[in-house]
Amino acid sequence: MPAQVKISDEAKRFNVIITGRRVGKSEATHSVYRQGRAVTLPLIMPAAKQGMPIGLFAESFKDLQQIWNAIRTNFEPLIKRMDATHHTVLFHGGGTLDFFSLANVSRQEAGRGLKFARIIVEETQKINNDIFKHWWNNAARATLMDYGGDAFFIGNPNGQGTFLHTLARRGANGEEDLPIVAGDWKSWKTFRFTTYDNPVIDLAEIEETRQELDLLSFQQEIFGVFVNYAGEIWCYTLKEPSIQQKVITSGLRVNRSLPLVFSFDFNKRPMTALAMQFPPMLFETQQQAATVSGLIKSGIHCIKDFVTNIQTDASIYDTCRLVREFVFEVYGVKIGKWPDGYFYNSLPIFVTGDASGNSTDGRQSDPTTYYEIICGELGLNQISNVRILSSNPHHSESYVKINSNLANNANCKIDRDGCPNLVKDMLGVKSDKFRGIDKKDALKSHLLDCFRYGVHNFA
Repeated sequence: MPAQVKISDEAKRFNVIITGRRVGKSEATHSVYRQGRAVTLPLIMPAAKQGMPIGLFAESFKDLQQIWNAIRTNFEPLIKRMDATHHTVLFHGGGTLDFFSLANVSRQEAGRGLKFARIIVEETQKINNDIFKHWWNNAARATLMDYGGDAFFIGNPNGQGTFLHTLARRGANGEEDLPIVAGDWKSWKTFRFTTYDNPVIDLAEIEETRQELDLLSFQQEIFGVFVNYAGEIWCYTLKEPSIQQKVITSGLRVNRSLPLVFSFDFNKRPMTALAMQFPPMLFETQQQAATVSGLIKSGIHCIKDFVTNIQTDASIYDTCRLVREFVFEVYGVKIGKWPDGYFYNSLPIFVTGDASGNSTDGRQSDPTTYYEIICGELGLNQISNVRILSSNPHHSESYVKINSNLANNANCKIDRDGCPNLVKDMLGVKSDKFRGIDKKDALKSHLLDCFRYGVHNFA
């Protein structure tokens, strides 16, 4: 990629490479780039050809898997041994590649005591901020001293005030999102490449993305801008009056021809749930249908929120009672446990929510999970009526999907009368600098969590 040539020509000792999506940033690590007679070598070449030790770091080994596979393919004649267990590559010339994960606090000392001629950090935006800072300042920086080695930090921007933002400011030229930082940083260089810089990406694809992403996410994901999220309401697109008027409405009712979804969040105070439906998208032309991406797949209707026991410890049984009563009110049909009997559900009802509710541990005398209790209380089948992710989506991932739907999904609606607590969450809950949901107020954000669980599982 042309970006790879610029990095090779202008790199200093410490380099921060900030990109939009689909720039091909990892190819600079493992691939030879040829343009006419000119050849640009990858960042791992000192290990492959010059006998040097290089350390590659990322949040997880999964993030390094593409590089591992590419090295095995591109450098096979030069490789003496690849050890998948210890994540090391030994070249015939004596050079080594050591792969490390920075997934948690137990790994924040990764590489300590070793000597590297080069450090490469991939997908930097995924690494926990405190772990990243500790690792670089207390473990990694010293590993470069023996060889006078260099470092390359490669990733997408992840908000202002993060450690990646701090490093990027050292080598920047005083751009609006990267103001000059005091100190002598002559050995630092910051590169920025946008999605537009990738010559193989169709410009029409980028413009379609513009129609689907919210503004701040588009600036970050396409232009590689460090956006200031701190203190902004998490559902910031609702600050626009026209969007708020479109989304927060009145008169939503359950469409009995569509499935009804109840999304749960589990807390002692309060316990919450949200009744939702996901109408199929209606398109006037096949071309419109073809432009829909993974961000906007269906309509989103929030009809009724349920909050139990704000002042005292809540019970999932109380929440299920409210859900049963709501179902009876809408359909005239009893489901689950009632004083006059037990009624198995035959309605198109599904349950989703917090993934942690599907697990238990040995400390509990009763190992029943929340979802088992819900199915028992509502007369549901856990296999056919429950849909949850294996783990909850990251707040930053939800931030993009939720704000993009609020801004650009014409059929994203919240009933203000049926969902007053959800509306309060969406207009009041703040974002932290990582696009995370501010959880300082224990009574807030739980309906917002119900909303994002439902959207990720069904929309």
